[in-house]
Amino acid sequence: MKKRIILFVMVVFISALFSQAPDWKWAIQAGESGWDSGCDITVDSNGNSYVTGYFEGYINFGSNTLTSNGDRDVFVAKLDVNSNCLWATNAGGISYDRGFSIAIDNNGNSYVTGDFKETATFGSYSLTSSGYNDIFVAKLDSNGNWLWAAQAGGNFLDSCNALIMDDNDNIFVTGDFWETSTFGSYSLTSSGNNDIFVAKLDVNGNWLWAIQAGGSSYDYGLAIAIDNYGNSYVKGLFHYTATFGQYSLIAYGYDYNTFIAKLDANGNWLWATKAYGGIDVNYGGETIALDANGNSYTTGGFSQTATFGSRSVTGTGASDIYLAKMDTNGNWLWAITSGESNDSGTGHGISIDDYGNKYIVGGFANTLTLGSNSLTCETGDIFVAKMDTNDNWLWAVQGGESVHAINIDLVIDNLNNIFVAGDFWDIATFGNSSLISNGDRDIFVVRCGQYFSDFIADITLGYIPLTVNFSDLSANNPTAWEWDFNYDGIIDSYEQHPTYIYSQSGIYTVLLTVSDGTNTDTKINTNYITVVDAFTADFEADITSGLQPLEVQFTDLSLIDPTNWEWDFDNDGTVDSYEQNPIYLFLEEGAYTVSLTVSDGVNFDTEIKEDYIHIMGLNSDDCFVSLVTQLDNHPNPFNPATTINFSIQYNSKVDLSIFNIKGQKIKTLTNNEFTKGSHSIIWNGDDEFNNPVSSGIYYYKLNVDDKTEAVKKCLLLK
Repeated sequence: MKKRIILFVMVVFISALFSQAPDWKWAIQAGESGWDSGCDITVDSNGNSYVTGYFEGYINFGSNTLTSNGDRDVFVAKLDVNSNCLWATNAGGISYDRGFSIAIDNNGNSYVTGDFKETATFGSYSLTSSGYNDIFVAKLDSNGNWLWAAQAGGNFLDSCNALIMDDNDNIFVTGDFWETSTFGSYSLTSSGNNDIFVAKLDVNGNWLWAIQAGGSSYDYGLAIAIDNYGNSYVKGLFHYTATFGQYSLIAYGYDYNTFIAKLDANGNWLWATKAYGGIDVNYGGETIALDANGNSYTTGGFSQTATFGSRSVTGTGASDIYLAKMDTNGNWLWAITSGESNDSGTGHGISIDDYGNKYIVGGFANTLTLGSNSLTCETGDIFVAKMDTNDNWLWAVQGGESVHAINIDLVIDNLNNIFVAGDFWDIATFGNSSLISNGDRDIFVVRCGQYFSDFIADITLGYIPLTVNFSDLSANNPTAWEWDFNYDGIIDSYEQHPTYIYSQSGIYTVLLTVSDGTNTDTKINTNYITVVDAFTADFEADITSGLQPLEVQFTDLSLIDPTNWEWDFDNDGTVDSYEQNPIYLFLEEGAYTVSLTVSDGVNFDTEIKEDYIHIMGLNSDDCFVSLVTQLDNHPNPFNPATTINFSIQYNSKVDLSIFNIKGQKIKTLTNNEFTKGSHSIIWNGDDEFNNPVSSGIYYYKLNVDDKTEAVKKCLLLK
């Protein structure tokens, strides 16, 4: 997921979103008389969802019927945004085979992981376990055809619980293994019972590396996330003592503690930290998510008191939901919980949208309170809740009635639709949709339609009169639009894609409210449209006074988008530079008036700043200070080259540059670190592009540690 931040000079862009609780758009089920479970879900850019899990006997996804090869089989199914099944496929053998996690690449290929026993078939590919359960990772194309299947494991129980991909289509997985397990050419041996593993595969299913962590007891890798630099963040459980490379964690009490650990792109452990509770900090919570800054968020359940670094939260029910945030260095930033005495809840999944809002899914019984949002049920429901970027609860919705609150996950698409997958028994109700299970457990997939106002303008900066075309980008098919183009509280248009003419200069805030008659949402773009009277020249200098010689960097600040620049640095009527952001060397003392004329071929404007640059003179012509003991060149005059000699007192950074008689830099000879002592550099009488310069007087300027130490003349005679 890519995040983009756009900065524009003189324009501040802020969005305000007023959110309303969404409604359930649709709900489907799959399953027959056996035990069927939906374990993970992901979504592509078109709103198609991909689900994996396992089933017994046979199941139907729309018109697609799958029949297991034995006890339990892996399934993968693809649904469109309206819940229609596009394809469904299964894999497995005569024993227990389960799919636990799924991800997709940019080409619509899907990747699934889990465990299998004995022999399992994935299309034309067969895997045979080395012992009891082995790990599989497999790839399908966009039409649901199996492309390859890879395995790992040993003689005992091995399982892969989570899978994620980076932007280069590398695959990262985590889980647990017993005794000795092999991942391609990499072998790991557990320290005690089962240990944690993290492994990386390429897009063709080759194992690139595998690493372990753990101790003498039972340790599990449950969730994994990847940042933009290829670092992976792993969440799981450990007992007693667990070692992550050079980092060791000691569990609090006799119960499982939660860990989060970070690895670099090559599988080296960078840090590890823990969270723990009075009885058990982990009921569910097999999830971790990252925001654009690399902060990690995790959710789960705890009883009594849970501790996250120096922060503790206290529960009031049989179990309470927690949500916690950690920075990229493994420091816990905050932790919060729900807080009613009859709460019984657990967080199971978390996802973050492009704006940094957090979405949490989990299960609860009795009453659940998240901020000002209160939900109630008699038996057991799932909930979906949203938290904004300032960590305020915005809304919470519930569904279910008899949802099995262990296998639940959610994902957000690019229109902020929320997809949830899991399993249920008996009856599950989501809005107007009621599902009735056919057996022990059935699979469910639901979509929660979040209203989301959004828009864009084709131009945000221009002259009076400025004609702006606005385009509505709102999600979930609103039927009514109310536009306020100047934020004065008056509705200016009810069209979906209106045009507005700004007739006065100023900076304008724009508001759009969308609705379908029941749900509404509002977006405000603050200081979004800038209207100016005319083409405007403007500039600034990084320094406006100093000792001679003074090098000044000028920056163009003109509006709107000039294409030509003419600078006069000494008010003599001669153009000194045609660059947009030039550097000029003022050699003589005095007060200098600077002017800039800009144009776009039709419009033009001139900005004059009188006595803008003040140069103070020195008593010594050579301007030497203690850092430099020598600066000269030989021969002088010269043709075609001269050697510039300098000597410095200390190890320093040296910038030696050539300027013409107008003060324009034409060549940088060096800008590097030098040891103390004498040095020589040859100038071949050329410019920055290695083109020969004409005969005349030139200046060479020596900067030491970013301070001008000396300027001297040289003469090129051809």
